[in-house]
Formats: sequence, C-alpha cells, structure tokens
Amino acid sequence: MLLCRVAVDPYLNEVHNALLHKESPLGQAYEASKESSKSYRHAHFYSVSEAQSWLEDLPCRLVGISQTIFNDPAAMTEAQPPKEGHGRGSFVAIAAEKI
Repeated sequence: MLLCRVAVDPYLNEVHNALLHKESPLGQAYEASKESSKSYRHAHFYSVSEAQSWLEDLPCRLVGISQTIFNDPAAMTEAQPPKEGHGRGSFVAIAAEKI
C-alpha cells in the first residue's frame, strides 16, 4: 500500500505529495493497526499541516490541495471524485510549484 509518495516533474517544476491523512478516521485506523501489518508496519503517517510545513522549507509555492475517500473504503462501490481542500477526505494530494 502506498501511503506517501513524492514526485517531482523536472519539466513542469512541480512537486506532488500524496498522503493518507493521519488525522482522518481511516488514517487513525491504519495507525492503530500498523504493528500487526506486514504491509505498513514501518509506515509513517503525516497530517496535512505537517506536509505543508515541509513546503515552507522548500523553494516552492502551494498550487493546490485536493482530497478524496470520504467514507469507509470497504463500503465504496465506485470512485469518489476529488474535492478541493482538506479536512473531510482521508486521502489528500498536495501540489506545489518550484519558484
């Protein structure tokens, strides 16, 4: 399971960070059960505010934040379209532009 990924596009000068928000219900469930998991036992979960603070240390500006997974993934029957912002979705994508 991919919990945090950072991609840098050298042609567009963009940084993309996607994370399972540790303060979301899903993030809290994964955190509570990670010791018994072979897949994500050593994973580190981060909050959106922690990821935003990393951007402050880099020469870039925030382009946008979007979120998805608003319900229990086990009960989902179709993909949920992303919505702008954060605070309601468990999976958050952050885009920044190199300056």
